[in-house]
Amino acid sequence: IHAIQEIIRVLQPGGQACITVWAYEQKLCDEPSEYLKMRQKKRDVQMNRRDTHGRLRVHEGREFTQPDMLVPFQNADGSRFLRYYHLFRDFELEDLINDAGGCTVEKYFYEQGNWIAYIMKA
Repeated sequence: IHAIQEIIRVLQPGGQACITVWAYEQKLCDEPSEYLKMRQKKRDVQMNRRDTHGRLRVHEGREFTQPDMLVPFQNADGSRFLRYYHLFRDFELEDLINDAGGCTVEKYFYEQGNWIAYIMKA
């Protein structure tokens, strides 16, 4: 919510912003997102590299199994690391924006595995 509040703070009255987040729902209306299509070549398993005991899981499959995940990433220089992702469920982003206050949600929709919100500062 702090990031959303900061976006609203720096906007001038009437100013607009677009906020995009990864969706937990990577398949909506039976249409897989581009991310799922890309991952179809990968094995469809969700492996835990170690017993999690409340720790974040490393995403190695195609489907997300929880809303907070670590996703493997490789830089152009070949270095590898894990990136943290929070995957938003339907209306979660819109609820956070409304809780932040000071703006209106002009448009809210799902596209290619993302939730997208266009906001306008009051």
